[in-house]
Amino acid sequence: MRSLVAALLAPMLVSCTGPGRQPDAPETHPYFTTAGPASTEPPPPEVKAEDCSVHVYRNRTYYGALNPTGPYVYVNGEKLAMLRVGESHCLRLPPGKHSIAIRETFMLMPAKTSGNLQVEVMQGRPIFIRYSKAIAGATIIGTNTYFKEHNELEPVTEEQWRTRE
Repeated sequence: MRSLVAALLAPMLVSCTGPGRQPDAPETHPYFTTAGPASTEPPPPEVKAEDCSVHVYRNRTYYGALNPTGPYVYVNGEKLAMLRVGESHCLRLPPGKHSIAIRETFMLMPAKTSGNLQVEVMQGRPIFIRYSKAIAGATIIGTNTYFKEHNELEPVTEEQWRTRE
């Protein structure tokens, strides 16, 4: 029975490793610009670390990439943009304290907060933040399989931002 369940789940799990959905037209906001496409390519050369006070990116794991609505970036409680696999956003925040959060979607609406960071923005000192999402485990109960997620929002180095590690 377990081998049958594994055989049925294998194609579904493999499909989750495909390329991420390409972004639509860039969203506009005074604090926000898209710094790179949702792909494995590095950010465009015109976007420099010094151009933004905060860089938020999502790692390249493809868990959840087929979800048409990805997690959203919130700054000080205001929704700014969707954060797709491999995508990086440039946040031009004024100096001071800010709250940066990621909210996962449920039924096409932002619902669960996956990460929340309080940052102190200072002139000329960019901050780099990574949002990671991965499968932490699976449980099989009868004919049902339940996946446990591991989501994390954490500060990283400029080198990790450049390589999308």
